[in-house]
Amino acid sequence: MPRRTKKEALATRNRLLDAAERQFLANGVAGTSLNDIAMAAGTTRGAIYWHLG
Repeated sequence: MPRRTKKEALATRNRLLDAAERQFLANGVAGTSLNDIAMAAGTTRGAIYWHLG
């Protein structure tokens, strides 16, 4: 698998942040799981840890 570019990594990070915001607004922070965010962003929980630490 080829390495992702910085541009692609930034796009993934932004997609995760946007998905998190949507999920928090819809479900509240306490009602949102990492799985919810990952599914909404079309990524995995691992991607959340990788891009957002």
